Amino acid sequence: MSNEPTPAHVQRIHAQRNATWAANLVAGFVANGVTDAVVSPGSRNTPVVLALDAVLGNHTHVVLDERSAGFVALGLARASGRPVVLACTSGSAAAHYYPAVVEAHYSRIPLIVVTADRPPELHHNGAGQTIEQERLFGRYASWFADLGVPSGETEPRSWAHAAAQATIKADGPVHLNVCFREPLWDPAVTYAAPSSPSLVVHRSTPGDVAIALPLSSRGVIVCGPRAGGAFPRADAEFAAAVAELSGRLGWPILADASSGVRSAITVNCYDSLLRASAFADSMRPQVVLHFGQRPASKSLATWLDAASATHILVNADAAIHDPAMVAHQLVVADPTRFCRSQAGRGAPSIWAATWVAAEKAAREALARVTSDGLWEGSIASTLGRTLPAGA
Repeated sequence: MSNEPTPAHVQRIHAQRNATWAANLVAGFVANGVTDAVVSPGSRNTPVVLALDAVLGNHTHVVLDERSAGFVALGLARASGRPVVLACTSGSAAAHYYPAVVEAHYSRIPLIVVTADRPPELHHNGAGQTIEQERLFGRYASWFADLGVPSGETEPRSWAHAAAQATIKADGPVHLNVCFREPLWDPAVTYAAPSSPSLVVHRSTPGDVAIALPLSSRGVIVCGPRAGGAFPRADAEFAAAVAELSGRLGWPILADASSGVRSAITVNCYDSLLRASAFADSMRPQVVLHFGQRPASKSLATWLDAASATHILVNADAAIHDPAMVAHQLVVADPTRFCRSQAGRGAPSIWAATWVAAEKAAREALARVTSDGLWEGSIASTLGRTLPAGA
C-alpha cells in the first residue's frame, strides 16, 4: 500500500460515496419496515450512524456498551415484532453482540446486525481495530453478506437491495458487513434520500396476496425457470392461471423455454424480435410482472433491464432474481394464487395483438429460413415440428 497522501478530491469522493451507499442501505431498511436502530458509537461506523440518524432521528438509540446495546435491540425487536438494526464499529466491538445474537437465533427474533469494517488493504498488516468479521456469528446468523467498499465499480442501489434481502431473511439474526475508506465523512457531505426507490417486499397471507397490479395497457408477463415454483417445468395449475391472467390483462407472456408455460398470447420468438432495435424500442413496457428465475435469453434480459418500467417479482421462496437491481417490488406469494387474485383487474388492449402479430411474422420468417437445405437450423426446426407434444 502506498504511503503517499490521498489527494483532496479523492478524499471528497470517498466521503461522498460513504454517505451515498450508507443512505441507500438505510433507505432499504426503512422501506421494508425498520423503524428503530441501536448504535454503538465508534469511528468506522460513522457513515451508517449518520444515515440512520438522518432518517430515523430519535428512533436511533445510542448505547455505549456493545453487550448492552445488543440486548436493547433484542428487546425492541421482541416488543415490536419488526427487525431492528444493530450497528457497531470495526474490530472486537461486534464480538460483544454475540450473546444477543445467540438469544435472537433461538428465540427467532428479527435482528439485523451491521458491522462496519476496514477496507481490504488494511487487513493482514497490523492495522488497529481489524479482525476477521466475515461470518463472525457463524450458524447463529441465518444470513450473511459482505457488501464490500463503496466504489465506482458497484452501484449504491446494491446496498439497498441487500437491506431488503436482510429484512426478508430476518427470521432471527442476520449479519451485514460493510467496509468504509477514510475519510469516513466530511462536513460538506449530505445524507440525501436515494434518487431511485428501494426494493419493497410484500409478504402474502392466506387471505391476501399483498398488492394489486398497476393498471397499464403496456405490460408483459415474464415466466422464467421455476415460474410456478415447480422444477423444472411449471405445473398445469400455474400455467392455466397465468394464461388466464394474461388474457384478461392483455399482457403477453414472454416465457423461457424451460418454464413450460404456453398460452394463446405466449410469445416464443421474443429473442429474435428483441434483436431488432426498432421493434425493441417501440415495445418498451410500463409494467414487468416476473415469475421465477431470470430467463436465459440475453436479449430479453437486456431489454427488461433497460425498460423504465415498474418491475414486480413474484416468488413463493422470497428469492430476488434481479442482478441488474431494477425491481421495485417483490411479492412473496404462491404464484398460482397471485395470478387468480389479479385475474379480474385491468382491461384488454391492442398491445397483446401487436406482440402476437410480430410473433407470427417471426415464425414465418424462421420457417422460410429453416426450410432451405440441410443444416443445423433446418434439423432443429424439423424436430420441433415432428416431436410429440410435451416432448
